[in-house]
Amino acid sequence: MPNIEKSNGEINLTDGTWGIMLIDMQVGYVRGWRSNERDRLVESQVDVLGYATKNNLLVYAIMMKERGEYISEIKSALEKVPRVIPFVKVNRQANAFAEENSYMLEDTIRQAELKGLLMMGINARLCVWATAIHVDNIGLRVATAHQLIGNTPMIYNHKDLTPIIEWFKQRNGYVPDYKTLIGLNPET
Repeated sequence: MPNIEKSNGEINLTDGTWGIMLIDMQVGYVRGWRSNERDRLVESQVDVLGYATKNNLLVYAIMMKERGEYISEIKSALEKVPRVIPFVKVNRQANAFAEENSYMLEDTIRQAELKGLLMMGINARLCVWATAIHVDNIGLRVATAHQLIGNTPMIYNHKDLTPIIEWFKQRNGYVPDYKTLIGLNPET
């Protein structure tokens, strides 16, 4: 199995050494969200998935078995991505790598010889963060932007993303605006 060497260099999605990890963007998680919050999260993720489609980037699509289908816009965008590796969490683990069959997920990441993964998804304070910690621990860089992650109000009373954003900043993996990563004009 190839060794993974973590780099502290620039986050460059265009060179083929970065992949995308989409976590838990399912109908069962967005109930109770205000439409503007849901729309912001979904729109930014659809933009990134569109970029992945155009640039043939590898996308790991993680979902919780009992939370239903992907949100329709996400499902439609995923269907266009040429390189998707689906992974279903069946044991209700926040960290996809805590699942019994997670060795398969880790193996596919190692075989892809990626330098890093752009993390995006819902339940940022639990599922996204726990999975990002594991990815970091196996030696890959992790990155995100606040527009790409969110907390579900039906599960969490707080929406504060500060702790997870600080964690990404400590690893040189926080980007203030996701649009800079995919060649769009950043928000002003």
